[in-house]
Amino acid sequence: MAKSNIFRRLRYAFALIIVFGLVITTNRIDNAHFKTAQESIESVYFDRVVAQNLIYQTSKVLFENKLALLADTSTSRKMILEHDLKMEELFEEYAKTRLTDPEALAFEKLQRNFHQLTTLQNKRAENQEVDKDQAIQLCNRIEQNLNQLAEIQIKESRNLKLIARQSLKNNEMMSKIEIGLLILIGLALQVVLFYKIKS
Repeated sequence: MAKSNIFRRLRYAFALIIVFGLVITTNRIDNAHFKTAQESIESVYFDRVVAQNLIYQTSKVLFENKLALLADTSTSRKMILEHDLKMEELFEEYAKTRLTDPEALAFEKLQRNFHQLTTLQNKRAENQEVDKDQAIQLCNRIEQNLNQLAEIQIKESRNLKLIARQSLKNNEMMSKIEIGLLILIGLALQVVLFYKIKS
């Protein structure tokens, strides 16, 4: 009799340990899926929406810069220098976002073209003779670089959305499996607890 009581208590304890272990394991898996989804959503905002806004602002400044180049007055030359400073600030902010490999390459090209443009514009500010067409061509190249970066933002946002969606689908599937396993364990526990051993 004492042996069967000990055996029964061991079965109870074993059953509780199994249920407890299952709940902890599924909780850890759920947390991992939620963390992936949360990181994707945060990355869409911090690395994609903010970057897209910086690209837009840079495009506006570049357009104003182009107009100032075409005007070619002493006032417009001062504006160009102000625009250059503003673009440098925007580039610094953009560099703080998480860049993908293709994005980093496109950003390097953008900075290279911008550096060439500022070199020309500095010469122009010093009243040196500068080919205006060359400066306009550099502005056009910078515009192309900005368009390429904007396309990358759209592509990366789509990728992050897919990652978040897949993570949530995995979480939903795991929840269904958890419910099924808990039902099976509940049934198994009932059999174990209420089945009497024949001596």
